Amino acid sequence: MDFSEKKTQARIVLKRVTILAALASCATPYQRMGFMGGYSDRKIGPMTHSIDVQVNGYTSAGTALEYAYRRAGELCPDGYVVLNALADKSSTAIVNGNTVNEIDKPEVALIVQCKEQEIVKSVAPRRDIVRGSNALYCTSVADIETCYVTNEGCDQLATSTPGAKPCREQTSGACFQETVIVSDARVPVCAPTIDDCEQLLSAARNSADVADLPDRCSIYRQRADEGGDE
Repeated sequence: MDFSEKKTQARIVLKRVTILAALASCATPYQRMGFMGGYSDRKIGPMTHSIDVQVNGYTSAGTALEYAYRRAGELCPDGYVVLNALADKSSTAIVNGNTVNEIDKPEVALIVQCKEQEIVKSVAPRRDIVRGSNALYCTSVADIETCYVTNEGCDQLATSTPGAKPCREQTSGACFQETVIVSDARVPVCAPTIDDCEQLLSAARNSADVADLPDRCSIYRQRADEGGDE
């Protein structure tokens, strides 16, 4: 073999390595279904999902299966049971010069049912709904959210407390009433969410300055008009 033949053979080897590297870079990534393939899913029943994975010819069947189970884990973080699994393939033609090569495109289909959490889920307590003609005016101080039924009360807190955020108006929230022991006045305490309200209620239970607290916060909603309850 002369030098020119060796040089030609080296070019062929280099070309093949370059092609293989290019093909590897064209493998289908883990992604929503796109022009290069990927996964898709839909809910077909209570806690039950259908997952389809289609990848291109430069991606292995094992990778397609890995994508399917990876998506199942995302949909069912507490675990799942595979009800049905199907692995198949389709073919596509790749034209390279005068050569036509047929490449298999792996496909995977799963039907999974999510497992419920082993922790017993408590039933949400029934909450009273209180309707009023005023909106709530809410601010936050040191990550504690609180609301007032008048803008004046909220503005007073927001302007007198360092770090307090400007008051914002919202039409719903959660409230409870407490009795201030010094004045014997019955006053509302509100927050933008039920969780925030329950935190305020928990803090009130540890205070010696208030009494007559309820078991839980009520939901507050502003009436659409001031003509009365719906």
